[in-house]
Amino acid sequence: MTILEDIQAEVSALLREVETPAAVGYGVDLSCVADLHDDLREVDPNSPEGIGEAVLRRWTCPRGQNADDPDYGRDVRAILNRGLTQAELLGEAGLLRAEAEKEDTVDTCDVTLTLNVADRLVSIVGKITPVDPTIEPFRFVAAVTDGATMLEIQR
Repeated sequence: MTILEDIQAEVSALLREVETPAAVGYGVDLSCVADLHDDLREVDPNSPEGIGEAVLRRWTCPRGQNADDPDYGRDVRAILNRGLTQAELLGEAGLLRAEAEKEDTVDTCDVTLTLNVADRLVSIVGKITPVDPTIEPFRFVAAVTDGATMLEIQR
């Protein structure tokens, strides 16, 4: 037998310990944009906090770094070291909006982007309208530097 046949034989002999879920949702995530909560509490991915964190992860992930989705991410930190015209800043805001709207839980996202070159800080203010009609639209405020990312969800 080849190694592959040995592996297949061993895998077929495994017993399932957990029942297959009846429905697959968006999953859960630890609140970990900047750090873990002390109690490691999980965030509901369909809550404003969960949606905001998912969007912010997209906005701080360099394109091509997600092996499962090479079209994932628009790293806003990349604009920290260069000056932008107002037109370029509006273009970046549009790219961030498009990236946010790739999230399954986001219907629309309006983005305002402010760049403070002297402090190497990008401020992002957005209004997210979730796909789920039971969740009210909310404001999403983030500040991104080359060393930290801060997030605030405003309801």
